[in-house]
Amino acid sequence: MPMEQGNVSRRISQQGTESALDKSTSGLIGYVTEYYPNASSISKELRHTVDIDVPNGSRTIKYYGVPCFVYSQGVIDKGLEKNDRVWVQFINGDRKQPIVTAYYREPGQLDLFWNNLKFRVSDFFGSLGV
Repeated sequence: MPMEQGNVSRRISQQGTESALDKSTSGLIGYVTEYYPNASSISKELRHTVDIDVPNGSRTIKYYGVPCFVYSQGVIDKGLEKNDRVWVQFINGDRKQPIVTAYYREPGQLDLFWNNLKFRVSDFFGSLGV
């Protein structure tokens, strides 16, 4: 019986180790350090690309000139900004071919203020039954 438990424990441990060391992922979250807009003054290879930092445990992986596949979604027309959060995927799982497919920008304090004011005003009029 102890021999069987030892084998089972060892097998479970190996499976856990393999899955913990699995480097394949559908994507990673990174942060924009530089955005190269779609301007004629920038070389064609760098247009609409970003430099990003991807935190990976205690170290940070840097990617340069990553193509950006996020288009015409309101604020994105003005381009990405430093510290925007981006979703980085890899073509066919190849870590040497990253692409940015989504982004998230934290709202600024002014945006938060106006949104808060709008909700409070609508709540006030809603409580009056207007």
